[in-house]
Amino acid sequence: MPFSFLRCRRPRLLGAFLPLVCLVAFTTSVAAEEDTLARAKQLISAGLLSDRTGNYFAAVSQYTAALKIENKLVNLRNRDKAIAENNLAVALLALSRLPEAEQLQKHALTLFESDPVDADTPLFDALNNLATIQLRMEKLDAAEQNATRGLHLATISIGPESVQVAKLENTLGCLELHRKNRTASKQHLETALRIWIKTKGSDSTQYAATLTNLGSLEDRAHHRKSAEAQYRAALRIDEAQLGPNHPQVAADLGNIAAELYGRKQWDEALQLFARAEAIEEKAFGDDSAAIAATWHRIGIVNAAAKRFNDADYAYARAITAFKASSAAGGQEFAQCLREYAGVLRTMQRFGDAEKTDVLATRIQVTAALEADKAAATPSTSLAFH
Repeated sequence: MPFSFLRCRRPRLLGAFLPLVCLVAFTTSVAAEEDTLARAKQLISAGLLSDRTGNYFAAVSQYTAALKIENKLVNLRNRDKAIAENNLAVALLALSRLPEAEQLQKHALTLFESDPVDADTPLFDALNNLATIQLRMEKLDAAEQNATRGLHLATISIGPESVQVAKLENTLGCLELHRKNRTASKQHLETALRIWIKTKGSDSTQYAATLTNLGSLEDRAHHRKSAEAQYRAALRIDEAQLGPNHPQVAADLGNIAAELYGRKQWDEALQLFARAEAIEEKAFGDDSAAIAATWHRIGIVNAAAKRFNDADYAYARAITAFKASSAAGGQEFAQCLREYAGVLRTMQRFGDAEKTDVLATRIQVTAALEADKAAATPSTSLAFH
């Protein structure tokens, strides 16, 4: 299929952190610091709620404010700061702000490692989060290294049937799916599914996420009906647990629409994409990477159905959103432009088609040069001041 949404389970958000215990006489400065810490905890709690409801912009703002407070506190442990950084990285991931998310998650991981504890579930979650971000960035070797390390540590520390192991198995299943290793992917995903049933239940969003990944596995094998069944099962769970207007519901709708497109059920696919677009616009705004991707898919369906005026409109909306979003220099944008140029030629708008092709080439060349530059540049940790 020209498109298929691979849903690696959203990383876990870390909630309340342990209160700071001070074994010294209470002074005015200590009391003031405790008040400030309480405010940071309130902001983190608010961020968790915003994230749960799909309000990722608010979550980023709340976590950022909490982190600024925490970095001014003298007596706060590194691991408590790492929890706030971890949550912020996950929210940035939801907004497709991947380089920022990766840098922040690396720093959080460093903080966890500098302040170790036994059965360190936040550390295992941080490794899984980093692997998930890197997988989205197509850094497959780095993702594998972090996920494999996390799986090893979690298995020996808290056992092979734990929630953290399920998360890491799910992420490794996504990784092998990217590598087109069907057997290994299925093994990891089915292991995750079995653990979710024991730990979270078959009506949990975690279970739904792994169902979605199994659906993607079926899609890659051209088992369309089986893939659609997995996607619809995930949709039912997510609607029940998250509500009908959550961004994850939009992703589920897009997956089902992709299967309908594969069977040339144009109208049904477009109806689902329209619903997904409405949810995403409310959650992310009309200039996000998610909106750009959905309008791109709407353009693909209309072009396949030979509805070229509708395709023209959809591709134009996608391009506008791509230009304004974090995906402005990505390969999907370039592919969208190439496809749009084909539609323009069909409509005999040859001059516009040529300009669109030139822009696509420019983006691809720039992306290749930036990739070479990034490969030659040592990575640095993110520090907050």
